[in-house]
Amino acid sequence: MEVAKEMSKCVSDFALSTYGIGVTGKINKKDPSNERGLDNEVFFSIYYRPEDKYYTEKLVCPIDERRNVKELIVDKILEKLNEIM
Repeated sequence: MEVAKEMSKCVSDFALSTYGIGVTGKINKKDPSNERGLDNEVFFSIYYRPEDKYYTEKLVCPIDERRNVKELIVDKILEKLNEIM
């Protein structure tokens, strides 16, 4: 989760934006260079600059085509962003 948080803050800092989003993890595929963590976990963070606050979530990916899982992740991020706003 720490990587997603750092990514979201860096995006906000770089873009001078109110919000920044960071996503990291693995989508049902082994990463030979990264043995840590499960192969079906994705972490995302939404950083809100005015309050220096992070909104985070861990997702467990279903076994499905990568495109479908990516769409699910985007949908979850948009849901969380709508809750925040």
